[in-house]
Amino acid sequence: MIKASKRSTRTRPNGIRGPRCCVRSGITAARIWRRGDAQSIAAIGNPLIWWGGLAAMLLSWWLGARNRDKAVLTIAVMYLSFYVPWMVSPRSITFLYHYFPMVPLLILSIVWMLRWVEQRWYYGRTFTVLVVAGAAVLFIWFYPVLTGMTISREWMNFGIRWLPSWGF
Repeated sequence: MIKASKRSTRTRPNGIRGPRCCVRSGITAARIWRRGDAQSIAAIGNPLIWWGGLAAMLLSWWLGARNRDKAVLTIAVMYLSFYVPWMVSPRSITFLYHYFPMVPLLILSIVWMLRWVEQRWYYGRTFTVLVVAGAAVLFIWFYPVLTGMTISREWMNFGIRWLPSWGF
């Protein structure tokens, strides 16, 4: 076991005490946390998956009901079996994690819609690639908030906070 002696710490000019190695190398909390930096962790979903999935779900329900597609009917029953109990629940407080079991069903709806588009449109495969690439880009875009990385406050407020209700 290595014990640090009192000589191994030093007070920095900003008043923070820390190991001597950090003072010499310049790695200090003051350099990492410049004025205007921000850090937050949020459990938000990919907007393309969540919002696009909801649109794909509603459109697939309409198309599936018109064509009597059993896969869409199965997805609809599964989605509603998760969602309806929260609609009629006497609890007035719901949390984001209550919606998480429905996200794979949104993804299945997106996949069903992309398959439907590919079968009926010449550029369907290109559209599918663009949707998947868009989901990947948005994952990278929101990665700092998903992992708690330190970023500039301006980037957090104007680049990542799309809606005023997103509190991070």
